[in-house]
Amino acid sequence: MTPIHYLILAILYALATFGLSSFSLGGPKMPGWRLDLLAHAIEYGILALLIGKWLQLGKQKGTLLRLSLTIALAALIGGLNEIYQSTIPGRTAAWDDAVANTIGAGAVAFRMGYHKRRTKRSKDYVTRSQQSHSTRHTGKRP
Repeated sequence: MTPIHYLILAILYALATFGLSSFSLGGPKMPGWRLDLLAHAIEYGILALLIGKWLQLGKQKGTLLRLSLTIALAALIGGLNEIYQSTIPGRTAAWDDAVANTIGAGAVAFRMGYHKRRTKRSKDYVTRSQQSHSTRHTGKRP
């Protein structure tokens, strides 16, 4: 898939989250730790994955900028969704939901950036060790 495909998927996914937020949820809130915070982290982790793929997170140049943009865009969409929920009867905006959105997005984005850089370093190490090995046995540099 090309980056533009990931952009389209990210937009559709974000619209779907807003669409699902349009429904009023009945029932009492559970006290204490809320399982929905985990759901928020997963939901926005998926969004960060799509945004990161669109921005090609993990490319050698500009990784920090791409990482920051991925997290910022996912957090912005999550924050806007929380504000939107406050306008829906029976729904409320919650700051802890917005924090969970950002944590999920950040965890996935950092993993994507770290994995790409680590994979690149591993390939460089293998290449260097193969060159070193061939130099020792042939006496010639590649």
